[in-house]
Amino acid sequence: MHPRSTFLKYAKFLSAGILNSAVSYILFLVFNVFCSYIVSFIVSYLFGIGLGFFLNSKVFLKRFIAKGRLLSYTLANFINFTLSLILVTSLVSYLKIPEFLAPLVSLLILFPLNFWVVRKSMGVKS
Repeated sequence: MHPRSTFLKYAKFLSAGILNSAVSYILFLVFNVFCSYIVSFIVSYLFGIGLGFFLNSKVFLKRFIAKGRLLSYTLANFINFTLSLILVTSLVSYLKIPEFLAPLVSLLILFPLNFWVVRKSMGVKS
């Protein structure tokens, strides 16, 4: 594959992740006004799973994603969700990180793992 097309593929994939993270975080902040940070995190993360799949499959990669990919994407995100939820609650409970910052800290810590797992689940090859 040509280096330019490889770069564009990764740039599109990364753009989807950044947009998804921004929308999910804004949703978290809105819900956090009315709900606990845990409920807000769960709702915004689940929304982000759907948005991420849509962005990656329909907008940025512009290809049909087989049902098997949807299942692997969902399972991959469930793993990331579980780790993120544990990390966010630990950051708030034990390290006393403010609720509104904990999802961002979690995102920064888990980004490499999340990027790799989601990329593999969507069938993006190196």
